[in-house]
Amino acid sequence: QFTLSLNYMSTPASASNKGFLGYLLLISGLGGLLTGVDFGIIAGALLYLDKTVNLTESQLSFIVAMYSIGGFTASLVAGMLSDWVGRKKMMIAGGLIFVVSIALIYTSQGFYSLMLGRVLMGLSGGVFCVVIPLYMAECLPSSVRGRGTSVFQFMMTVGIVSAMLI
Repeated sequence: QFTLSLNYMSTPASASNKGFLGYLLLISGLGGLLTGVDFGIIAGALLYLDKTVNLTESQLSFIVAMYSIGGFTASLVAGMLSDWVGRKKMMIAGGLIFVVSIALIYTSQGFYSLMLGRVLMGLSGGVFCVVIPLYMAECLPSSVRGRGTSVFQFMMTVGIVSAMLI
């Protein structure tokens, strides 16, 4: 049975599993898009953030940097945690962290809640950047494996550009 599974993974995608492969590519693309939008959205938000919350220039700079700090921190431990609890559970955890971060940012009235929301958003982005390509590399057959991880990177770029345009 183990040999059959290895042979299955090395053969090109058949008609019966094309739907599942499309689903995996969709997950990869959506994860990249979400990460890119999260990363790029602060540029447009800064124009209005200063008008709604009274912040100094250094506080605004710190809030912008929090996404990268959260992402860096998450990227250090996301691989180890995904080995421990599983790839799917880590992707779900990243999604839940993202939802909490959006709710916190939306309801924030000051610097500390905005900072915490941006850190959580960065943590979710860091988890996505590590776990989704890892999951794609493990689940996709070798004939489309590069496509799966490339979709993530391409859609992350699309997300950044979209956020800048918005």
